[in-house]
Amino acid sequence: MPIPQNNATSVTQGTGLMWRPSLRTKEYAVFISNDKEEVSIAQKDSPSYKGTQATNKFKHSHCEPTSTYYWRIDSIQHDGSTVKGKVWKYSTK
Repeated sequence: MPIPQNNATSVTQGTGLMWRPSLRTKEYAVFISNDKEEVSIAQKDSPSYKGTQATNKFKHSHCEPTSTYYWRIDSIQHDGSTVKGKVWKYSTK
């Protein structure tokens, strides 16, 4: 249930990202890049890492027109473990 949906096209620049929340999650780690491989293997010291947050929404304010972005959300559980998310994709208009 990512918003924008996976493989969405013509997404307006600055559109917020949203995903299904989890009750077991303490916070979410956000990863975004134009490079699918980078997002796929990214860690917190990677260029695609955008920080952690407690909510299931993120404003991607630095996106360019007619560009493709890959994004991933990792769930950081209350016990400190991390559940790696899937890589999703969208393109801006």
